[in-house]
Amino acid sequence: MKKIATLLFILFLIPFTAFGYSNGKPEANSGFISGTARLNDISNFGGVVIKNITVADMQKAGFEVSDMVTVSVANKKVDLPIVANFKGAVAGAMMLVMPVNPRRNISLEGSYSDFAKSNNLAKPIIEKDGTIKWVPEKGVKFPLNITITLLKKHGYTDFKNFDLVRTNIRSDYPKLNDKDFANFREIKTPKMAGGRLYRSSTPIHNRIGRNFYCDRFAKEAGVKTFFNLCNSEKEARELPSFSRTYYSTQRVYYLPLNVDVTSEIFSNGMRVIAKGMLNKKAFPCLIHCVEGQDRTGFACAMIELFMGASYDFVEADYVKTFMNYYKVEANSEQYHSLAKNIYVNLDRAFKARIKNYQGFEKNKTQQLAKEYFKSLGLTDEELNQIWDNLSK
Repeated sequence: MKKIATLLFILFLIPFTAFGYSNGKPEANSGFISGTARLNDISNFGGVVIKNITVADMQKAGFEVSDMVTVSVANKKVDLPIVANFKGAVAGAMMLVMPVNPRRNISLEGSYSDFAKSNNLAKPIIEKDGTIKWVPEKGVKFPLNITITLLKKHGYTDFKNFDLVRTNIRSDYPKLNDKDFANFREIKTPKMAGGRLYRSSTPIHNRIGRNFYCDRFAKEAGVKTFFNLCNSEKEARELPSFSRTYYSTQRVYYLPLNVDVTSEIFSNGMRVIAKGMLNKKAFPCLIHCVEGQDRTGFACAMIELFMGASYDFVEADYVKTFMNYYKVEANSEQYHSLAKNIYVNLDRAFKARIKNYQGFEKNKTQQLAKEYFKSLGLTDEELNQIWDNLSK
């Protein structure tokens, strides 16, 4: 009996010792680690959070930011870069996010996309209250068993261009005026009138320390309509200072979008924004998310193109946010790498929405933007009305 018990114990240990684990913990510098993810571990953005693997576990196993790894999940393998934040790769790319804090969990993410949907693990459904529910794709069983194996040390060569660090302390940005610190600005294309449309970071949440600036500037601009791309109404109204804001006294469209511009969730939000601009009395309007960067950046870019802005204008407005937050220098290698995001996202959205799309042509962007909005159900008459409202 003792021999049988000993044999069973050895057989039990084999899966852990053979694959870099000892007593359920990652073995030092093994280049291998495994974990699980439940259905409710999928974030609103479609990231798959692995709650039984921390950054410290990854570090012990020998993984570092900028490594390339092979991730096995649901009978498929994908090669991913390890990055430090959700903006760590060009738009549309998949990545493994390993934050700076060693106590944080790692996650599988899509840059301006979502990992769960893109890899056919689960699909999102919007509930009536605006929350997102994830449903497993056919044949996929949760919890997911996930393994991570080192592919190449420091194999992600574009890491530095997407290594972005922002602080929320005003004194860390002495060269910026208050509006740039808050990422608050007016959008005015050559064919768009002034005082019609603004963009900013969140005017109501203190998460990035800029909300009071944005709320004050919105009041000074006389903003009448806000398009909130990050909160449900319930979430917004539960924020501690919400009832004391100028924001709370105006009309707000609550559109808690994901960051995948090709998704129906995002398309539905863009439709609401366009429909909201049919009313002349809605102006001035302001579009925001948390940072006023990703979701806001795309929404504003599409409106700018529709209003006749050149692609160069759109690109400059998009990257200005990165200059405000991360001190990216104009025309640097990093500037041009980040600028690719808006090009790729516009191309992805056009491809997803426009029938017989022939590719992104910078001299046809206004027509592409018009076709995009028409694919959302807007008529020529409605688009003409939006044009008039923004140009007068």
